[in-house]
Amino acid sequence: MYRRNSPKSKRNDTSNDRSNDKNNDKNKNNNNNNNNNNPLNPYIYEEPSTLEEFCTNLPLFIAVILMIVFPILFFLWIYSPQTLGMKQYLYYNEVEGNTGPVYDYMMDDGSGGGEDKSDTDTLDVGFIVRGDGARIVEFYAPWCGHCVHFKPQFIKIANRVHSHPFGENVMFHAISCTAHAKICNHYNIHGYPSVFGLKDGQTNVGEEQLDRSKIGDVGYLLDQLGVMDGKVKDSEEEQDHYKEKDVKPKNLKQPDQKASIPSYTPHDQSTIYKDAATSFQYTLQNSIYMSNGPLSKDKAVALQKWIRLLYMTLPHDDDTSEFNTTWEQLKILRSKFNTAITSKDEMLKLLGLEKEAGSEWSTCRMDNDQFGYTCGLWNLFHIITVGYAEHDDDNGTHHPKDAPPPIQSEVKASIILRNYIDYFFSCRECREHFLKGYDDCAHDVCHRFEKTGENNSSSSSNSQELALWLWEVHNGVNVRLLHELFDREEKGRRPSLEEEERVLWPSRDMCRDCWLEGEGGEGVVA
Repeated sequence: MYRRNSPKSKRNDTSNDRSNDKNNDKNKNNNNNNNNNNPLNPYIYEEPSTLEEFCTNLPLFIAVILMIVFPILFFLWIYSPQTLGMKQYLYYNEVEGNTGPVYDYMMDDGSGGGEDKSDTDTLDVGFIVRGDGARIVEFYAPWCGHCVHFKPQFIKIANRVHSHPFGENVMFHAISCTAHAKICNHYNIHGYPSVFGLKDGQTNVGEEQLDRSKIGDVGYLLDQLGVMDGKVKDSEEEQDHYKEKDVKPKNLKQPDQKASIPSYTPHDQSTIYKDAATSFQYTLQNSIYMSNGPLSKDKAVALQKWIRLLYMTLPHDDDTSEFNTTWEQLKILRSKFNTAITSKDEMLKLLGLEKEAGSEWSTCRMDNDQFGYTCGLWNLFHIITVGYAEHDDDNGTHHPKDAPPPIQSEVKASIILRNYIDYFFSCRECREHFLKGYDDCAHDVCHRFEKTGENNSSSSSNSQELALWLWEVHNGVNVRLLHELFDREEKGRRPSLEEEERVLWPSRDMCRDCWLEGEGGEGVVA
């Protein structure tokens, strides 16, 4: 390092500079020695100090750190639950936190970032095992439509209970089974929403849920919690229906009174396949096992037949790379099935899913990202039923050679789909609606598959009935949900035909050729 030397005599500066130039030309080998020994040389070499070295290399040091840290931070941001397509909580607000009166469970890992300290070894939740006071606990999943609809009702219930002289100390808690799947498995939660009442001193949720048909009755709730004997009841007007009382909780934004009908955007086959595969992945991680321990015999049989149906019906060619991971997982499940059904940990270990991956849907986000799972699952169901017809048409020539024997009739295929929903779809009310419709022969499901060939195999003229049946079921669900939406938000106004048309699947944007113009110009799904 060179620093400028302070000359003893200014008048000698010029002559000494010239002299040094000549010496430099003649004695290059002794240049450094001459310069250092010459007191009039304006520059003298000195060894840099540690601080000077650090300051010199600081920009390079910062650049290296940024090159390492920035990609890591970017990766964590991209794959954070808030960035991905699956919403984790319904009651917890990222900006305001837990504002009440219902408090979303947030595990405290010791850093103080959570609301509750829990035993991470046993998965016991602190506010449950401590048994402090009367509590009402809801287990839910953000993708469950009925859980979303139940949220404002549950908040109203909490406010009404807190306004009662005997209920002001009752605590209302909610646990997201998407964010805390292992905890929900630990408490054997099999459907959503599940609501339990815990008395003072009670340290487990038990098996008996609160009767949701009576959950708007404050007297019933307080009686179940052991707070009072149930003699003090709500007024007759309040008992009529707890949704009718206009309670505006603090910090709760009131929704627009006009019902919002979800709309769809155009997308191609690739994105539909991707969403279906993503929902299949989510099912493996969150829905096959709803409790600890091995699958029951009935569930194991239902899963085995479901895998067989997927083998028969999913696309399997070079143009459908979206299902590559799905096919690998199906092959593992078939070959290691007896191990996979022993426990959730064993199954996820076989599939390489020990660490839960983020789930992001492309076209299924619509207005609310929490519905990506159910939308992708509908896509998967439709792909299966269309794949069944295509398998019949080409005799399975485009499917794996090691595939199990095909399902021989639409009746059997529909039963496999029904049992999958019965055992592995955890939205309680959605499941019950589907099962009731199937078991009551809705959409003529008991008779429409009767035209079969020899040995109960499908005839070519009937191979599309399974796909048409599911299409009718899907639209029946969409219209029913629309009417429920209007019942909640439109004060009894019925949706118009145009509004019903907007929720039919597929929409005009998705498949214009699927629509015919009926009499009077109205649209009809072909």
